[in-house]
Amino acid sequence: MNIQVIPSANVCRKSDVKGKVVVVIDVLRATTVVTLALQNGARSVIPMQTPEEVMERRSQMNSSSVLTGGERNAVKIEGFDLGNSPEEYTPSVVNGKDILFTTSNGTAALLATEGAQDVMLGCFLNVSSLVEKVLNANTDVAIICAGTNSDFSLDDGICAGMLIYQISRRVPVDTNDLGALLSKYYENGSTGILSKIVECNHVKTLFALGYYNDVMYCLRTDRSQIVPHYRNGAITVK
Repeated sequence: MNIQVIPSANVCRKSDVKGKVVVVIDVLRATTVVTLALQNGARSVIPMQTPEEVMERRSQMNSSSVLTGGERNAVKIEGFDLGNSPEEYTPSVVNGKDILFTTSNGTAALLATEGAQDVMLGCFLNVSSLVEKVLNANTDVAIICAGTNSDFSLDDGICAGMLIYQISRRVPVDTNDLGALLSKYYENGSTGILSKIVECNHVKTLFALGYYNDVMYCLRTDRSQIVPHYRNGAITVK
């Protein structure tokens, strides 16, 4: 199996994803939040580029069945129902709802996947279920690390490395230099993800803003069997 890792959304080219199974990873926090929202009964999550687009779409929909969620610069957007903290997306809040969602990095990565055969969302919460989905697809794979402010982000990279490492234990894997480096980095620290991730700049930013609990939640492994799929403009459970 060939697995290529793309370091951030802004350097993703159409040729990187065309005809491939694509995995989008934004561990802190978008893909974790979407996975949890769907697990807790949300009908769909609709990624959008800007807050303005979200509010315009909301005005066109039945307000009783729609929520707005997301962040800019890690902070909840003014006027939105929800931010980007996983613990906000409880069953009592999201069950049966469509969520219009925009974030600084994760939604940009999703919107860069045009032409892909299939698009899945990955995080630590669903990594083992994601491994099975990728293996069943049995085709070339591109992993997009959403990144932070157009730069590679180690939190996404560790999750990508974990995914590649687990797949490589099941089938032979060819990967690019970044994929090989991340797989080895994960393998060497597989018993201490937290110790590897605390020096990440994005983690430091979230800690400084008081999102310690969010980070700890997003580092939970294999707490969900939900693998979200993005198609036709919406994220759902396939």
